Order: sequence, then structure tokens, then C-alpha cells
Amino acid sequence: MNIEEKKEIFLKDLNRIENPIQKYVKNLDSKFYRYFLRIFILKHKFFIKSVALVLKNVIHFNLIKNVTLFWGRKFKVFLADADASSLYFWGSLYGEEIKIIKFFIKNLKEGDIFYDIGANYGFYTVLSQEFISNGEVHSFEPHPKIFKLLKDNSRLDFFNNTFLNNIALSNEEGYIKFYDHFSDSHHSGGSSLINYSNEKNKEIIVQSFKLDTYIKNNKIPTIIKMDIEGGEVLCLNGGINLLSQYSPIIIMEFFNDDFHKKAASILLNNNYKMFQLENNGDISLLNDTEVDKIIKGLETSQNNYVFKK
Repeated sequence: MNIEEKKEIFLKDLNRIENPIQKYVKNLDSKFYRYFLRIFILKHKFFIKSVALVLKNVIHFNLIKNVTLFWGRKFKVFLADADASSLYFWGSLYGEEIKIIKFFIKNLKEGDIFYDIGANYGFYTVLSQEFISNGEVHSFEPHPKIFKLLKDNSRLDFFNNTFLNNIALSNEEGYIKFYDHFSDSHHSGGSSLINYSNEKNKEIIVQSFKLDTYIKNNKIPTIIKMDIEGGEVLCLNGGINLLSQYSPIIIMEFFNDDFHKKAASILLNNNYKMFQLENNGDISLLNDTEVDKIIKGLETSQNNYVFKK
């Protein structure tokens, strides 16, 4: 099977589950739908997840569950983690992430050098492994507990072109504070170098590198996924030489706050163009007026954008 045939199969498998996923997201605020979903659709899965939550809340035990991703690959998650729910129920990420998944399936090439910054359990890491055979995959996840599952999921015994890094990427070298949203709030994806929510989250100390330092001893990325909960601005400030000299494609999360606005401005000031992700995974160039409205917080149509030159 060649890579294009494999991409067609992955897109078909994703399309098969997309409607129930989007219906699930759309109706989460409905008590009736949640009740119907739990009793008639998810059944035993919801019961097992409820048990996992009780175990974590009462005796601080994190139940690890092997889930099956939409293309059939086994994948470990902490079941009490809210950010693992969609992976457990549907075998995929949900919401805006569906567009990113399609974008990656359509655009990843066999020789790409992919940096997964904020890898979490490694969904995009293992997805990229399916298509990058001659290039490399570099994953970055500073949370020590989540990193252990990332390591299991990445199957380094088989995918020897994958390199895992239990570090943060920021504008500093050394050891820095990292705010843990998983231990107390069951939200691993919210952990960040920035305590942007002003909540009393557990602080842990993690090792930090600059992106420009990392690329001195590693291959230059051709494509980057960056989802680090406001830490994007710190990471990009530590990678200015990379942005100006090598210009990798960057898929970045964006919210209407100063951290993400500053991050987007760094890219735009380095001659990047901003693209909107369409539902089918294609991208469309945003004009200057549209970009200006997004940066000023006047309009945000989505939570992720593609930046490239």
C-alpha cells in the first residue's frame, strides 16, 4: 500500500466517526442528550469512566486504559482525564481537532521532520508515525506522568525515527515552573508554563530548552504542531532563528487572549501568512483585514490556524 492509498483509508475511517463525534460535542449542554448517551450509546464505557473518576478522587489512583484509535492502533490514556474522553469513546480527538487531523493526513509527507510540541499522550505523534517513514518525529511533553504514557504509545522499538523529549520548549534554558492541571482538575491538556487561569494549580519543576538550541543538535522541522496552552509565545520567542531561517509550517492553537495574540504576531512579523482550516482539512488564506480582526480579538472563527510562508 502506498502513502496516498493509506491516506484515503484513514480519511474514510475518520469520516465514519465524524458525525457521531460532532453530535456528541454539539449536544454536551443538553442534560437529556447526556443521559441518553450514557444509558443507550456509551453504556459500559461511561460506567468504567465513572469508576476511574471515583478511584482518582477517593484513593488518588489513576486507572490506565488501552483505547483503540480510529485506524485500529492501541493507545494508553489515564481514563479519569477529561482530555482522554473522546479518545476513549470515539478513538479520536474531537471538535476543531478533526480539521487538524484531516490536514495532517492530507499533507504529511514521508520525508517530513515533524515536531509535536505539547504532545500530551501522543495522538499526533502516533498519527504522524503512520505517514513519516523516511523523516523524523520529535515529541515534547514536560508532564512526567503523561510522558510515561506518551513513551508507551510511541512504540520506539518499532518506530526508530521517533524521538521523545520530557522537556518544555520556552524562551529559557534550565529548570522552570510548570502548572499541572491534571493532578487536581482531571485536565491534562490544560497544563502549561503559564498560570493563565489564576487558579491554584500544583507547580512542578521541569527542564526547559529553547527551540533554537534544540535544532542545533537535531534535524530542522518542516512542520510543527504547537498546543501548549498559552506557552506558544514563550516557545516562539525561543525559536526566532528557526522561524526566520527555516520557515516550517506551524499549526497553532489560538484563543482570544494576550498570550495567543502575541504568539500569532511573532509569526506574522516573521513573514508568515495565516490560514484558516476548513472542515475538509484544506486551508484558505486569510486577508489582512481578517487577520487584523483576529489579532485584535474582534473575530475568532476557530481555535486553530495554520501559519506558513
